[in-house]
Amino acid sequence: IIEEVQSQPGINQTQKDQALCAMMDSPACTSAGPNSIIPGMVGPGMTTPAGSGPNRSGGQIIHVTNLNDSGSGSFREAVLASGPRIVVFDVSGYITLESRIQIGEPFLTIAGQTAPFPGIAIRSGAGLVIETHDVLVQHIRTRVGDDPDGYKPSSRDGITIWDRHDEDDVYNVVVDHVSISWALDENVDIQSYGTRDISFTNSIASEGLRNSLHPDGPHSMGFFIGEGAQNIFVQGNLLAHNDQRNMRVKKDTSTLFINNVVYNWRGAGGDIGAAGDYGGGAGILDASIVGNVYIRGLDTRQGSNSTPIDIRGDVKEGSRIYVKDNKAVETSSDPWSVVKLRTSAQVKVNDSPNWIPSLIPKKSDEVKNWVLNNAGARRADGDPVDLRIIEDVKNGTGRIIDSQDDVGGWPHLANNVRGKGGIPKLDIPSNPNEIQASGYTKMEEWLHRLAEQVEVPK
Repeated sequence: IIEEVQSQPGINQTQKDQALCAMMDSPACTSAGPNSIIPGMVGPGMTTPAGSGPNRSGGQIIHVTNLNDSGSGSFREAVLASGPRIVVFDVSGYITLESRIQIGEPFLTIAGQTAPFPGIAIRSGAGLVIETHDVLVQHIRTRVGDDPDGYKPSSRDGITIWDRHDEDDVYNVVVDHVSISWALDENVDIQSYGTRDISFTNSIASEGLRNSLHPDGPHSMGFFIGEGAQNIFVQGNLLAHNDQRNMRVKKDTSTLFINNVVYNWRGAGGDIGAAGDYGGGAGILDASIVGNVYIRGLDTRQGSNSTPIDIRGDVKEGSRIYVKDNKAVETSSDPWSVVKLRTSAQVKVNDSPNWIPSLIPKKSDEVKNWVLNNAGARRADGDPVDLRIIEDVKNGTGRIIDSQDDVGGWPHLANNVRGKGGIPKLDIPSNPNEIQASGYTKMEEWLHRLAEQVEVPK
């Protein structure tokens, strides 16, 4: 481990020493209290207290008690409330939304791990929009779909994170262990100046709908990072059966795409068949693309038209792009063998321009099994959509789809209620805001234990 830390790109010796010190958990060189809202995780925004951290003492615990779109006891009412809050679930099943949920109040923890088996899923034509700071979302599913009465198809995403009001106040957002599918625009959309310090980890974004209701025609997009978004960290995710944008990164951005699996992309027409592409808007960008695995599927274009990474011709001088240890059929001793470089600007760099000092990526040979065993919401529940996607990756099967009906539609999700049918009520700890020896609050330690119970053991 020491050798791996010492060999990390783009960080100086002081930063390496700090990383080693943090790993050893020595009181001599680490500050009191936790340094991440999720134990052991690093990334931009991970130091957020969200709604449950020690700097948010007094945060209220709000129970979701029904599956209604709105009103008393609803998910919408809980997340739109004011003040620091932890949203817990006394029910499982589908929450069918009539419109998007736009989260504008900061200091929020959405704890999908608290729901009874088999968890919570959002469905039918709308998704989540995060327009504020200090938010943690874990262990929920968003299955958007092509309901003609849903939110406008041109912007019907699974999860959107953006600074809609240009107030420079969208930051410290962590989305971890979620499952997203069947969006009409992007499964994941992170964009705008004023959006920064975002970590999107251990999740599945799959089956963006292609020939569906989008006004631009065939769409099926996976993961979009728009102009101005800074310090965006994407690690440990599975992006599967999305035609394009696995990732799509535009100008004036800083991104890290680390240890993800991309499966069965088609790519744009002509000679732009990449899984992910960088550029657009004639701007500069910083990007680190490290330790990812690109696996062709039945829809992937043949030959050089499906080279995994495309660096567009409009990427300007001053951009810094670091590429290392990505696995694909093109992989050779040259790390840039997986890249179609179409700009004349000198963008290649030998050290990462935006590395996280304590981040130790997995080697690409380890990534496929790790992601397939770990990514997604509440993997211990055996969600049939996620399991089907994972089997597709393992077996080289499955296709890009036009409607959720092509793969059987929304699977049954039981509506279980805590306190009924032998299902115990949530055993929320007394004095939940009391800080423990670990530096976390009682509530956080409890949420961590529940998360471990619904995740597949590492």
